[in-house]
Amino acid sequence: MPMNPSQFSVNEAWIFFQLNYEPIPTEMDGDLNCFALMDAASLFILSSTLVKGGSLSSSTDEIGKLFQSAYSHKQVWPERLFVQKGLQVSPLESEAESRSIKVVPVQKAEISVFTREACQAFKAHIQAGLGQ
Repeated sequence: MPMNPSQFSVNEAWIFFQLNYEPIPTEMDGDLNCFALMDAASLFILSSTLVKGGSLSSSTDEIGKLFQSAYSHKQVWPERLFVQKGLQVSPLESEAESRSIKVVPVQKAEISVFTREACQAFKAHIQAGLGQ
């Protein structure tokens, strides 16, 4: 059975995912990727961060800030964190485990029901900003 928001209560599980489908070109920082933490029940984006070159492996500071910003909304950590398979997320896993959050790898298709609308809106926002 596919996952859906009605299976969760608020703050039970968060989803970590990439908001952009393609790298975001910038003159100053080169290509960026945008990653977000979303509450699985409400679909509320708790926090997001831009990462240079798209690599999370060297983004320990950004990951820490991402978690702190997400936590500030409700002052509660989730039980689980769903993470898209294929993303290089070792700093993210370390950050989650240090807060006793169970990291659960999932296929992109399994979380697309949660993330699709946010990704499409983000794409439209970026395209509007680039004048496309």
